[in-house]
Amino acid sequence: MNKKSFVLYTDMNGFIKAMSDEQAGTLIKMVYCYACDEEISKTSDTLVTATFNHIKIKMDECESKYAEKRRKASESANKRWHKNAMPKDANECERIQTQCDPMLNVTVTDTVKEKSKTKVLPKKVGSRFDMNKHVSEIWLDEALKIKPELEKEQVRLELAKFNDHWTSKTGKDATKLNWLATWRNWIRNGYTIKKPTNNRINEMKKFIEEGF
Repeated sequence: MNKKSFVLYTDMNGFIKAMSDEQAGTLIKMVYCYACDEEISKTSDTLVTATFNHIKIKMDECESKYAEKRRKASESANKRWHKNAMPKDANECERIQTQCDPMLNVTVTDTVKEKSKTKVLPKKVGSRFDMNKHVSEIWLDEALKIKPELEKEQVRLELAKFNDHWTSKTGKDATKLNWLATWRNWIRNGYTIKKPTNNRINEMKKFIEEGF
C-alpha cells in the first residue's frame, strides 16, 4: 500500500479489548508494516492473525474506493482540459495551462466564465428639479387626466407650489429619478383642490407666462 495514512474502524474494538497488551502491540506492528509495504512478522497467535486479516480486508477496500475516486476525477478533469484546449497556432498567453485540481474537478477557466456572465448594472442617479429641463405640456395633460375637474389655472398654480417645494428642498430626498412620476403623485395626493383667487392668480402671473 505504502500510504501516509489509513483508516481503522471501530467494529474491531471488541477483538482488541480481548487481547493482552502484547497481542495488541503485535497487531499494531503488523498493520503498520502492511500499510508501509514492509515485511510482516508472522505470528502463531490465532486471535491476532484473524483480527489482522479482517483489518487488512477493510484497508484494501478503502484503498480501492479511493483509487477509483481519483481515476474518475482525473478523467473528468482531462475531458475539461481537452474541451478547452488551445489551437496549435495559439500565442504564449493563450497557451498558459488552465489550473486544475482533479479531486475538486473545478477549473480556473470555468470560474472566470461564471463571473463574466454576471453583468454589473450602472447605478442610477437622480437629479434635482429644474423647471426648464423637466416641465413640458405633458405635465398639464397628465394632471388633467388624473383630476379632470381641475382648471388649467389651478394646475399651473399647483406647478408653482411644486417648483417652490422641490427647489428649496435639500438632502437626499431632493433628487428624483422620474420627476414626471413625482408630479403625478403630487397631483393625486399632495394638495387639496381649491379654486384659485384673483390675488393668487395675479401673484403667479409672471410665473405662468414663463412656465407653460
